[in-house]
Amino acid sequence: MTRLSGLAAIALTFLLAAPALPFAQSEEPEEPEQQEPAAPPPHQQEPPAAPIAPTLGEFAMSVAAGLKLPAPLTGFTPESAASGLLQKGIRLRAELTSPLTESDAVSILNGLGYKIRTETPSRVMSAERAGLLLETFINPAK
Repeated sequence: MTRLSGLAAIALTFLLAAPALPFAQSEEPEEPEQQEPAAPPPHQQEPPAAPIAPTLGEFAMSVAAGLKLPAPLTGFTPESAASGLLQKGIRLRAELTSPLTESDAVSILNGLGYKIRTETPSRVMSAERAGLLLETFINPAK
């Protein structure tokens, strides 16, 4: 037996041992089989969005409106509200677009004559807590 015929015998053995391949019924070339799209990963719950904290300027606008300070014709802006509060002796930080902190709220309310304090002055106020302060001190129910 020659080397070539030995290789042919091995190839023939592999061909015979391989599973039978289906033959196409038509003359058209077979399109590649499309794989099923991978199943999406199990739905993971996204963490709830953090509540948006009001800014110092927004809180100042609410306080100025609640105190019925004279508003410009176009309504209060953070800057005009800060100016109105300054006329009442209440000085605000210059960063009116920064989140409202407990220190900011306490400072404003102390300027209005309320004797309150906070143990966490750097804590950012939520809209809910800021609203509660406004309802309690600025616009109390009559």
